[in-house]
Amino acid sequence: LDWIVLDDERPNSWTIRADTDIVGPIVVRYCLEPEGDATRCIHHVTNPRRPSGPSEEQVRGIEAESMAGLASRKRHVEERLRPQAA
Repeated sequence: LDWIVLDDERPNSWTIRADTDIVGPIVVRYCLEPEGDATRCIHHVTNPRRPSGPSEEQVRGIEAESMAGLASRKRHVEERLRPQAA
């Protein structure tokens, strides 16, 4: 999917959208909350063209893609913050 950033309210939230042929647009809003030494990430998934919520299978697929994307972003941030060898 090609995701487009709709809203970036650092460091509190991030909203993205992908258009799909089958179910139409998917909008995901990530809300970030500090929690001790970590950050809690809560995501809300909507589809403006569907009055009902996503199926369990769709939720699992979105969850898997979200986790993979967040893991990738985490890896990139950690690499940038890692001390460089002399």
